Amino acid sequence: MKPFSIAGIQMRTSAANSNVDAMKLKLDLLMNIYPWVDMVMFSELCAYGPLTANAQVVPGEFEQEMCAMAAKHGIWLLPGSIFEKKGDLIYNTATVIPKAVWWLDTAKCSPSIRMK
Repeated sequence: MKPFSIAGIQMRTSAANSNVDAMKLKLDLLMNIYPWVDMVMFSELCAYGPLTANAQVVPGEFEQEMCAMAAKHGIWLLPGSIFEKKGDLIYNTATVIPKAVWWLDTAKCSPSIRMK
């Protein structure tokens, strides 16, 4: 049985500005120090903060950037949840990006609770 190592990144985030560049930097640093890691997880609402005004379209640019990072490092990536804007509704959506990113169409999980 091959070991499967998981790392979690908990970082200071901004509620007003995007944290995506900081997430990518932290991920690069982590993988440089611990290259054997198989899966990396970020905290809830890490990318854009807790304000629903920062809701994003899913799939979108954020998922594409995170897919590129997963492919770069050859890892499974859980980039935390983001507020997803779908019509007039907003969901707290978490994405799982598989190690084999060529398979893309990221597996996505939206809770049934709608945030307004």
